[in-house]
Amino acid sequence: MEKVAVFVDGANLYHSIKSYYKGVLDYGVLLDAAVGNRKLLRATFYIVEKQEADENSGGSSGARSFVYNLNKFGYKVRSKPLVVHESLSPEGEKTVSHKGDWDMGIVVDMMSQALLDVCDLHTDLGDIPDLFRYSRSVSQQQVG
Repeated sequence: MEKVAVFVDGANLYHSIKSYYKGVLDYGVLLDAAVGNRKLLRATFYIVEKQEADENSGGSSGARSFVYNLNKFGYKVRSKPLVVHESLSPEGEKTVSHKGDWDMGIVVDMMSQALLDVCDLHTDLGDIPDLFRYSRSVSQQQVG
């Protein structure tokens, strides 16, 4: 049976659907369509979270319910905080930029999954006895 891993860039997908289709995506249908008749190895959904959740707006509970629903569909959710950079222009105007993409993180996850999936044997270096030699001070710390 063929196997598949699904990697979803949540922020880009959300904004694309909102801009182009003016709709809301059904993430369960998306996962079913991506998997088809194959065996699902892993479905990972990448999100960027705003840290300044206003308690009165219920923003953080909305994010928690979104993640809960993604988990119910079968996604493992990975999140990172949105980084806000504020600076002043030479004219003294305040500019704000936001950084929170998962591009490199998704590629690293894909490559890690692909290398482990296609190899016949994977050995973690930590599982090889006597592989590491320690300096005297480190080996004394481990004993004590």
